[in-house]
Amino acid sequence: PPLDCIQFLEQLPDAKTSAVLQEKLGDLYTGLAKLNDSFQPYQNALKLHPTVQQETRIALKIAPLLASFGRAPEAYNVYQQFLRDVPAYSDLLSVYEKLAPLADQLGKTADAEMYHKELARLQPPSEAAIGK
Repeated sequence: PPLDCIQFLEQLPDAKTSAVLQEKLGDLYTGLAKLNDSFQPYQNALKLHPTVQQETRIALKIAPLLASFGRAPEAYNVYQQFLRDVPAYSDLLSVYEKLAPLADQLGKTADAEMYHKELARLQPPSEAAIGK
């Protein structure tokens, strides 16, 4: 059962230094709808030098959760770190669509302006703009 797995991982010394095991702990909490409890393991995993694929999974999972729980500054930091660590991510548009409003909300004027410019650059032209 998931609760036994959580208890095991929380007591396992190696789990504290493993990005993979911290992500799994976060996933277990998420699966039990204990979202508040999932934040710390996911944040720990991001600090433990995950692979690019793992960082992508975790960052894009935790940032929207943090934002929806009123933790906008933390979500903002996760997105910013993700952009620094994975600048070649294939769907930057979706990241900027979430990051620009957070920058606006947090009063990060210069960042917001930069993110809105990136949004404009990355968005496909509308049908009206291309004459259809």
